[in-house]
Amino acid sequence: MFMSCHMETMFYKNEVSKLVLPSSLTHLKISLCSITDDALSTCIQCLVSLSILELSLIQTITSLPPKEVLCSLKHLKSLTIKGCFLLSSLGGIGALTSLIELQLENCPNLNISDDSLPSSLEILDFYYCSNAAVIHALNVSDVIHTLDVGNLSLLRKLNLIGCDGHLEGLNSLTALCNLSVLHCPAINLSSPMDKYACALKHVFVDDLKLLKLILSNETISSIDYLSIIDFEGDSSDDEVFKSLTSLKYLIFHGWKSQTTHLPKSLKDLASVNYMSLVDCPTLTYPGIFVSWKLEAVQL
Repeated sequence: MFMSCHMETMFYKNEVSKLVLPSSLTHLKISLCSITDDALSTCIQCLVSLSILELSLIQTITSLPPKEVLCSLKHLKSLTIKGCFLLSSLGGIGALTSLIELQLENCPNLNISDDSLPSSLEILDFYYCSNAAVIHALNVSDVIHTLDVGNLSLLRKLNLIGCDGHLEGLNSLTALCNLSVLHCPAINLSSPMDKYACALKHVFVDDLKLLKLILSNETISSIDYLSIIDFEGDSSDDEVFKSLTSLKYLIFHGWKSQTTHLPKSLKDLASVNYMSLVDCPTLTYPGIFVSWKLEAVQL
């Protein structure tokens, strides 16, 4: 039986003992409240049927519960944490052995360098949790964040948005097929992903130069879907375009380049059969498509 609970209230120390929820609960969302680390542990430790947990806009928790508590959540599939500005640790998250989807958003003080993510993860969203501008604006700890994905061999989808820290373990993502890297101008990688590391097909970026940092030339050549957000463009992009020898779908969403024409190197991408140009009002459309066997064009 499906049971859900949405909690928006204030919790005080003498109320911790009152946080008794039915063990049959499957979906719990806690938001806009002053629950403490201890109260959170008390609240969820007996929820053995919980499959979805959402923590949103809570400014009083600094850590997720320890593994001794989280290990009881054997059916938890999805965990979302948003806008918890003081959260600095994911506690015993590695004990969530059934967790498939993890979304971390706007938690700028979060440092998971020492927290081992569950190897069961298939989807990881990491949004603005180590963005230098956000960290400075909120006056939280200005630390060097490290996201180590080396043990996530089942990961199929990785979304990195607003991340300026270190990214390690890319070559272990053998199942990865979807990758998004947006607003990450200062991201630092231990090594690029090589052609034997993954089954990468779909890529979303806002800077083509990131492709050269994240991926080897062999991996770039295997991509068949590329979406470029707010394309700015420069001469160095030509080398990347020439490497996209398997590309079938090319999407430009937003055009910030000072040039008004598509890169000339695109004419050699004979494999492309679908192209979309969205929100590109300053772009002119030369006969660059003539050499392509396009099945569809969206302007």
